[in-house]
Amino acid sequence: MRFKDEHIGRLAESGWATCPSVVKHVTTCGLPAITSTYLDNAFTDDQWDLAEMSVAALAKHFRNARFADDVEWGVLLVPDPALLDTRKLMPESVRRDQFGSPASDVLDERLGAGSAAVRVHRGRW
Repeated sequence: MRFKDEHIGRLAESGWATCPSVVKHVTTCGLPAITSTYLDNAFTDDQWDLAEMSVAALAKHFRNARFADDVEWGVLLVPDPALLDTRKLMPESVRRDQFGSPASDVLDERLGAGSAAVRVHRGRW
């Protein structure tokens, strides 16, 4: 299976896409829902090729690190922080599908606000 197809399948089965309360929160915040169709159309083949090379380079760089055999290397979707900043507390209702009932989120105040390390595509993942 091609890298793109494998990762689209993995991302489309993540909690971002399968937990109804998370999906509702994502779309309420103005982000597109994570679906196979969205992922296939949102990123170009060149972007997927670059992601594949980057994942391979990371795996190679860390191949001798402790627990490297236990790592699942792949792409990570991060929402536009102007729409959904995951560094902040999420509403208790968002955790409902993960834990079976509303639950408090965890936040380490010592981490601070952080900063974008890559170019953010406004309104996207």
